[in-house]
Amino acid sequence: SSTQWVEGQKLANAMNYKWPKFTATPLTQLIPNASTEALSLLARLLEYNPQKRCTASEALQHPYFADHMNNGVAAADGQ
Repeated sequence: SSTQWVEGQKLANAMNYKWPKFTATPLTQLIPNASTEALSLLARLLEYNPQKRCTASEALQHPYFADHMNNGVAAADGQ
């Protein structure tokens, strides 16, 4: 909606751009086997408003990577 990213809406108006109208499909429906952590991370990465979207550094601190990094370290150590 136009309230999600006000600056983007202003730019679109200046360019006479018309945003496509669609209904969002829940990530759980698109990726039914994804973990809760994976879906949470994807939602943060796909945030439309760049001010609300997580940075790469923030993404790497997400629990999704903590779980996978711990598993990778344990596997590399042979544990």
